[in-house]
Amino acid sequence: MVASPKRLSERERSSLLRIGRVMTGCEFDDVSFALDADRLFASLDDFHQGDLRKALRIADGAIGGVLVLRPPRSLSALDTRRQTERFDRMRRSPLPFVRQIYAGLQRICVALYYSNPRNFADVQYPGPPGEASQ
Repeated sequence: MVASPKRLSERERSSLLRIGRVMTGCEFDDVSFALDADRLFASLDDFHQGDLRKALRIADGAIGGVLVLRPPRSLSALDTRRQTERFDRMRRSPLPFVRQIYAGLQRICVALYYSNPRNFADVQYPGPPGEASQ
């Protein structure tokens, strides 16, 4: 079995960015988000990289529509209201694996947003101890 590359593809990064914007309601800086997402992805072992790739395909693809919101459409084909509704339905799904996908992607997106120093001022966070005083 060939090891997966230690980077997200452009499509996967784009999916994660779209998902992050919908789930958090926050605006991400595209460049720093891509770097942070790749750094996070590279820190995962092959098994967890595969899981993240599957979760992105389910959440952003037509299969996610089949599971929680009809008609089956990719996330990018939906307007903002329907995107939000899709993730709300994922969060409340009777299927445990759909709720797990939602929870995992939400944690990743929130972590990527709040760990970026460019966003500290938006949330009135002065920075980690020691860095704020420098």
